[in-house]
Amino acid sequence: MTTTYTYSTELWSDLYKDARGFRPSPKEYHNWLMNYSPDEKQVIWDGLLAELEQSILDDFANDQWL
Repeated sequence: MTTTYTYSTELWSDLYKDARGFRPSPKEYHNWLMNYSPDEKQVIWDGLLAELEQSILDDFANDQWL
């Protein structure tokens, strides 16, 4: 069975910033590039997507989009 990965190494820093409000530290960025397997990167990517979605929902709930 082939695993399909949806993460993007080129966009990871942007997603991180969108989800958390700041860019990853150089150490975090290095870990992303060098120390994580594709499966681990996908888990991290999916977690950041969930954080971003929750942040957007929180903003809507607090009327910060109006």
